[in-house]
Amino acid sequence: WLKSEGDRAGTAAPAVVGNDIALGKARALVISGPNAGGKTVALKTAGLVALLARAGVPAPVGEGSAVAPFAAVACVIGDAQSLEGALSSFSGHLVLLREIIAEIEGHHGRGPVLCLLDELLAGTDPGQGAALGQALLEHVVDQGAFVVATTHYERLKALGVAGGAFRNASVALDAAGRPTFRLALDQAGTSNAIEAARRYGLPEPVVERACALMSPDDKQLSGVLRALTDERALLAERLAAAERERARLTEDTERLERRLAEVDAERQRLRREGKRALADELAEARREVARAIEAAKGGADARALNAISHRLVELELGANA
Repeated sequence: WLKSEGDRAGTAAPAVVGNDIALGKARALVISGPNAGGKTVALKTAGLVALLARAGVPAPVGEGSAVAPFAAVACVIGDAQSLEGALSSFSGHLVLLREIIAEIEGHHGRGPVLCLLDELLAGTDPGQGAALGQALLEHVVDQGAFVVATTHYERLKALGVAGGAFRNASVALDAAGRPTFRLALDQAGTSNAIEAARRYGLPEPVVERACALMSPDDKQLSGVLRALTDERALLAERLAAAERERARLTEDTERLERRLAEVDAERQRLRREGKRALADELAEARREVARAIEAAKGGADARALNAISHRLVELELGANA
């Protein structure tokens, strides 16, 4: 058996961070956020859970979780450069993506393939890389695959904002600049390369110059995406609140309906018991009449007999009400 790093140091192990990694109705989850924020951790977690489920091994997931029966799990993670194969980081990445497309085609009819694409088409001209990344994501989704991809490209984040087959997720850093490893669904994260450079000790003049060199379009697009993400998160929060209110109203309605049923049942019971009591009283009155008739035959007072007759009529009317 193995001890955690915390156990070996005589300190408590860090708490496990649980996450919901969900595609919902989408087919591609686009994870964004700062460098060293935990994007690849989330991507690898999704892949490991899928592989465990595929192998029939219990996965470390919460009760009620569901994992699709993937025919295969294909991934591009890390640097694929090779001097022997004359491959740069980017060309090696392209070769792996080509193989993933072939994998999807090879499993056609056997079930969906889960594709894990880390830092999709990074390492080249940002404009061309982002365009190629969007085209590739659209292609593999059209081929029936499911995708979890990490990116810093604003164009790919915009796919998740638009919705449809794509869904955004993001990771973030805490106030001290450490990754929280918490995945926030339906939110696009900011890359914060400038802040990362400052945090990892690049000279401040370099950081300041980088800020000045950023194009207005880049700043504007980042701001628009952030605003759209915030608005979508607010709408999702309001929708969740409305759903909670609807559930509460449904629960209150069901409780009132049960109470009304109980009151009606009690009314019926009291009515039945009242009729039984009235029937008993009527039977006793009839016995009194019978006794009075017998007494009248012996010369009893006629007025007493008349009063008993009236009482009997009243009881019969009450029994029929």
